[in-house]
Amino acid sequence: GDDRNGIDDEDGVVFPAEVIAGETVMIDVITMGNGHLNAWIDYNQVGFFANDESVAVNLELQDGTNQVPIEIAEAAIEGETTSRFRFSSEGGLGPTGLANDGEVEDHPVRIRRRAVGAHIRGKKYHDKDGDGKFSRGDEAISDWTIFLDTNGDE
Repeated sequence: GDDRNGIDDEDGVVFPAEVIAGETVMIDVITMGNGHLNAWIDYNQVGFFANDESVAVNLELQDGTNQVPIEIAEAAIEGETTSRFRFSSEGGLGPTGLANDGEVEDHPVRIRRRAVGAHIRGKKYHDKDGDGKFSRGDEAISDWTIFLDTNGDE
């Protein structure tokens, strides 16, 4: 819509590139004037915004920087998706359609799932007989930290 003029003006919403399903994230929405925010996240990653994917409905914002809490749905599918933010003086906007004024911004977002009930216990040891199990005579190794990478970024 509003980027047909070739100018990338997606600068009114500061939204993290990654969020966690079931948690609330604080975003900054920078406005010029008072108005209403409507926003969606394509939680099921089908390429359009459904009514149940709304994360802000006619939220009144003031001129300047507004901190807005966005609750990320627990049922959100993990992976890459899109968010859409529409700000206007009139409010009541859907994810598509014309408006008399305002701004539309789409932002990519990666949704992650929380690690649930993960526990690591045990000892790091030198497996002298190479059987893959702790056996009598295997020596414990101290001063080791075991790290569980739950999102593949380490």
